[in-house]
Amino acid sequence: ISTYLYTICRNQWISKIRKNKKLVQINESDEQQLVELEPEFEEENERMKGLRLNFEKLGEECRKLLKQFYYEKKSLKDIAADYAISEKSAKNKKYRCMQRLRNFFEA
Repeated sequence: ISTYLYTICRNQWISKIRKNKKLVQINESDEQQLVELEPEFEEENERMKGLRLNFEKLGEECRKLLKQFYYEKKSLKDIAADYAISEKSAKNKKYRCMQRLRNFFEA
């Protein structure tokens, strides 16, 4: 599977270079460096998979709050308005949700 992902990434990278109309020579040492980084990509992929699985274990309310804060970049003030609670309560709720997520990783 790592070879497959490597090939996809390599092709995407070449495609992007072509779109930019810049000529870049890819030599074997560059390709070798990419091959050496493959284990790091696999490790990162495993961490992301674990994050997704643990994120799904959270309740719907925690998932929604964390998505709003971290992915949609909403302020705590806006999130508090969505939940009809104070900003301080939203901050505490976010903290508790993050603690639950961390606990899933430790277990």
